[in-house]
Amino acid sequence: MIAWLVVGLLFSNVQVAPPQATEMRLVIGTGVVCRAQPARDSPVVAAHDLGEPLTVRGITRDPSGAAWYEVVGLRTCWVSGPLTVAFPGYDSPDTALVAIAERALALGGNASFEHLVAVDNLLLERRHRLTRYFRAPAVVPPLLELRHLQIVDRAARTIDGRRAAEKDPLRNAWVLAHADVVTHFEPGDLFYIRGSHFWALYERHRTSPLAEEIAWTAAERPVFTDECMTECHLSVLAQSYMPYWSQFPRGRHVLEAVANGVRVVARAARYCPLVAAEYLQERPDQVRTLIGSLRESLLNVTVAGKDDLLRHLSEIEATCLGSALDLKSPRAIPELVKTLGLGFSIVPRQLAEFGEDAAPAVLAVVTSADSDRDGTHGPQVHG
Repeated sequence: MIAWLVVGLLFSNVQVAPPQATEMRLVIGTGVVCRAQPARDSPVVAAHDLGEPLTVRGITRDPSGAAWYEVVGLRTCWVSGPLTVAFPGYDSPDTALVAIAERALALGGNASFEHLVAVDNLLLERRHRLTRYFRAPAVVPPLLELRHLQIVDRAARTIDGRRAAEKDPLRNAWVLAHADVVTHFEPGDLFYIRGSHFWALYERHRTSPLAEEIAWTAAERPVFTDECMTECHLSVLAQSYMPYWSQFPRGRHVLEAVANGVRVVARAARYCPLVAAEYLQERPDQVRTLIGSLRESLLNVTVAGKDDLLRHLSEIEATCLGSALDLKSPRAIPELVKTLGLGFSIVPRQLAEFGEDAAPAVLAVVTSADSDRDGTHGPQVHG
């Protein structure tokens, strides 16, 4: 008994290190490997799937400064820190799922269809609170809804046309399962999500702190249309940037929105000489209505570029709606050169008939660095 007391006294000052605390992290990549040591050239011990939870303890950095977590399991191994995210649990998964979606979106064109569908499946499982997510909140936060819609759109765009989808049963099944939002644009043979679905998301969350980000994402959506002329371009603007600056006249992106709007309206105005000459047919009432809507939407906007946009609208009103043009008259030369590059064969033929009289005006257009840049920015238009 005395001997045990002596031993106890001898070791009473020894400090026993407490076990390191563990935490949960979620794998945010596909084919993420766990290595024997915290180094990229270390042998692979295990592989982990997208969305797989890991119990880790401690963190270390390799000579390059990259972070590694020690994975607790049957065998010790190390996983790259940036390929994981903190995970509070399946009853509070949304921050981690947003990180998974944002990483996939950040991959851009390097994200495969299969990877995007794997992310989509995770988000669908959470949205419907299936299996392990049954304790997650019933309401999906706006940011996760937005990222999910973007993931579906990105996956749709990786499909190389309708024939590619029909030849691949898995791709075809995915398209059919998302038929409520995924649209096929026949002239371009591509799948995508219309901006109207993003605007519907904005309407559901217009009082949310995320409202402007959703609205700007909606405004930036491509608008695909065929054989787009004056009315069509105005309609494209009314579906994209106009709702944004109407709702956020002093928003973070309003200057960019108006600048893109100027380019779209300037291009719309270029068709007007051919409309005035009755070579092209437009619906005057529709054009007039769109012009009125655009003007009204700009009432509270004060940024630079607004006056240019209004000037182009007045040009459309004066030329498309308020005058006639005789293409045979030399007076038509300044108007005809505006339509160069739009693809109408009558324009170069008619200008050629004017001979040297048309040369200075044509040369000015050809040598201008900005002569046809307005069609390369803003909402995408097919046709």
